[in-house]
Amino acid sequence: MDTLEPLTLTLDTALTNKLCQQIEASTNSAAQRVAALVTLQTFISATSDSALHGGENYTTIRNIIDDHTERARRTLMVEQGEALKVAVAKRDVASIAHIYTPLSRSGFWKVMEQLAESTEKPVLESAASWCKQWCTETKQRGETASPYHDAINFKGAGIDIAEYTAMGDLNNFLQNLVNQ
Repeated sequence: MDTLEPLTLTLDTALTNKLCQQIEASTNSAAQRVAALVTLQTFISATSDSALHGGENYTTIRNIIDDHTERARRTLMVEQGEALKVAVAKRDVASIAHIYTPLSRSGFWKVMEQLAESTEKPVLESAASWCKQWCTETKQRGETASPYHDAINFKGAGIDIAEYTAMGDLNNFLQNLVNQ
């Protein structure tokens, strides 16, 4: 079997910026941009000579990609914040879980903080009441489906675990917010 010659990739600041801009232009959403830029970071880290990792050139290239990634993350957080506001207003549990799933817990917390900052108190109180009721009813349904008194049978009760987790975190946040 023939072996291929190694492929050498040379990056400078202009080419790195151009590559990041191409990623930004070719993705449909901030989530895709973040994923693609993180993949680029990983690729460069994994394929470059580790002896260069502390050097000025590597650090400069890495910082350029980090800057693009951070801007994409900020955009993603704004988009997710707006989407959460709509999902809560519509009482759309599936959409709330869809927002929750790709974020870290701290990321979701930041999105919930955006919701709190951009929503009037009576609306938040109503959302907190709905969320608490949903969590209580869903937990009861899961406990009823379980043969054990202190366990929830998610599958037996037809409870989507992502929805339950997202709503639980949202409920905790909203209850803390309205009970201050």
